[in-house]
Amino acid sequence: MSDAESKPEDDAQAEPLVSHDELVGAKDLAALRALYRERGATGTDEEVLKRAVRDWYKLAVARANEVSEDPERFEPEVETLDGVEFRVYGLCHGMLGGNESDYKEFTDEALAKLERTLFENGLGIYYPAKESIWIPDFVVLGALGSLRMGTVVGIYFWLLLLELFQDLFKLGGRADELAGFDFSRRYHAVPLETRRGLEEDPPLPSHLQIELELAELEQHGALAGFFNPFSIAPRSMFMAAFALGYAQSRELKEIDVVVGDLHTAEILHFLRNPPREHAVWKWGLAWGQKSDGARRAAMFGAKIKHLGISGLTGSLILMLQLGLLLAAYGWLRTR
Repeated sequence: MSDAESKPEDDAQAEPLVSHDELVGAKDLAALRALYRERGATGTDEEVLKRAVRDWYKLAVARANEVSEDPERFEPEVETLDGVEFRVYGLCHGMLGGNESDYKEFTDEALAKLERTLFENGLGIYYPAKESIWIPDFVVLGALGSLRMGTVVGIYFWLLLLELFQDLFKLGGRADELAGFDFSRRYHAVPLETRRGLEEDPPLPSHLQIELELAELEQHGALAGFFNPFSIAPRSMFMAAFALGYAQSRELKEIDVVVGDLHTAEILHFLRNPPREHAVWKWGLAWGQKSDGARRAAMFGAKIKHLGISGLTGSLILMLQLGLLLAAYGWLRTR
């Protein structure tokens, strides 16, 4: 059996069918699939993309391990749109804003100097800011996305709790080929697109992942959040548009944005290629243009809705799990 015809579980041992630069440089998903089929990949389009994701991880790891020096400072990625300069700081935040003190000092030193900062929702808790504005990117999920998110959290509650304790007490950590990049300064010496591949199940390079997830959004419409509540491209679009709306409505010529790093390249993509007629773009723009008071009120309402749906769903599932455990314990005691 050839590498190209191997089963998915065998791909972890197979050599990538493409190079790092070929994968990053693929024009679109169709071109990527065509390249893989030229190299002998078989199966459905979905199976070919799954092979590409597995290869992407291996290629990104190899490229990252060529890096040998740490950056001196935490620097933003910069892009300009409509006369506004956007400085995008993408960071590793985990569940507690970065679980290594050295990495936290590295990021805090840069962020503490910023005058006014737009944060991805929730990150403003963990990082210093003279003025902090939260972007409600979670609204892109919609009610059904919140429902699905609550379901996932409820099912995996105990694993998430374990992860929280690991972050809180700095337990565990990576012991694989990327141990030196987990919450590390060196992570930021890796090229931006390559950093996206440093996940166990990584998103594709930004332009390919955007194409994939926006196609899902178009296909499923209001149900998209339910089918994939962890989709990142629609949230990246919303945040890029929010930042533009916020800056323009206040006549700002520059703005700082702090997000989880997987959003960074996607936000830059949308700033370079603004999808001005897309519903999500218009939505984010409108949110950014709200007055401070109107935005806070709308944010409060959106939070109540999102947390109410996801929290209630997760709680019901957790109570069901506990009920089943108690029933099983009672049954065992009668044996």
